[in-house]
Amino acid sequence: MSKERPYFKFTCDSWLTGDITLEDFSLQGLFASACAYYWKKDCKMSMAKLKRRYSSATDEMWKTLLDEDIIKECTSGVISISFLDRQWNEMDNAHKEKSDAGKKGAEKRWGSHS
Repeated sequence: MSKERPYFKFTCDSWLTGDITLEDFSLQGLFASACAYYWKKDCKMSMAKLKRRYSSATDEMWKTLLDEDIIKECTSGVISISFLDRQWNEMDNAHKEKSDAGKKGAEKRWGSHS
């Protein structure tokens, strides 16, 4: 986890109207913890690693998260949590734009100096 990304956006409205709130509190807690761990690992993680991390969760809990598309698993076993992936990509794009602008500014300022 980079120092620039110590947190992700959590909006109460999105949480309260999301499908996860239709599930019991233990599943909601598992999902919230999985989100934090997924973010800490730069949104790159396998389902196997997530299951090892939260080994006390039942197979039924994991099945529910997958069946309801709350967590998605690719054929390679890598998972995706859509709202976190979107935020991660937005931050990547913003970082790239700032970096490019900084390079242009430095080039303009120092370009004539050898």
